[in-house]
Amino acid sequence: GAVFVSGCTSADTEAARATIRAQPVRLQVVVIVPASMNMIRDDDAAEAFGQTVRTSLHENGFKGRIHLVDDGQQPAAGLPVLEVNLTEWRVDTLGNVTCTFGATLRTPQGTKGLGLFTGGSLMTWLRRDWIARADSFQDAAHDAVSNLADKIQQTGLLPKVPPSGSTI
Repeated sequence: GAVFVSGCTSADTEAARATIRAQPVRLQVVVIVPASMNMIRDDDAAEAFGQTVRTSLHENGFKGRIHLVDDGQQPAAGLPVLEVNLTEWRVDTLGNVTCTFGATLRTPQGTKGLGLFTGGSLMTWLRRDWIARADSFQDAAHDAVSNLADKIQQTGLLPKVPPSGSTI
């Protein structure tokens, strides 16, 4: 019989996640989804898009813990909030997936509109299952979020991240 041995990746990933969870929240993300997204439940779309925003921000250099605020909950007072207003995340008649959202950063130091962000990808209709097709939606969202981290940093409204190992 075959023996499968998993490497350290899952333990390393869990250790990295535990380290991130131990950090104080640096940014809260609130996703607002239009009622017109009736193909999937609004909260599912908001959570899926929120996860993509969090992942993309980290991949694009954002440092620190990001907390997704669940629908119906209020963001914690005194902590920066990135409000993302998702206006479009759909496939057009040509098979292009488009993702468009506006973003506003609200901090105790001030509020700044970050603008409108758009991304796209090509739907891979040859993929027969919805999970595989979801990759096309993720690609469009990552494309739209790609320069959001820079825009957030440029505002100067977020406090700097303390160096690793610092107790500040």
